[in-house]
Amino acid sequence: MGREKVGYLLKNEVLRDEDGNILTDKYGRPVTDYIPVTPFEIRSWQPYSPQMASDRYAIRVPEVNYRFFTDPNDILNFNERFQFKGKTYRIEYPIKFDRHYQVLVKEIE
Repeated sequence: MGREKVGYLLKNEVLRDEDGNILTDKYGRPVTDYIPVTPFEIRSWQPYSPQMASDRYAIRVPEVNYRFFTDPNDILNFNERFQFKGKTYRIEYPIKFDRHYQVLVKEIE
């Protein structure tokens, strides 16, 4: 896989200090962060819009900025976060076909 065509699924993990103790905020809640863990290949990355999704697939996806195509991959599900080219995105609507997936996403950070 070429590095520029790889996205990384993010996993929400509890942060720990160098001694292995769980970090907490001022209210005693554990501090978490999203860590890139699972790579997947992106075949084609394109700008996209809610209107285009409605016209093409008759689905209402109010928040979508991009779409990408990839090989079938069951880890790509609704509301999963991933990183691609240094930016963070959320999967809004995965459209699963037999030979490929088309995934509608929103940039979140």
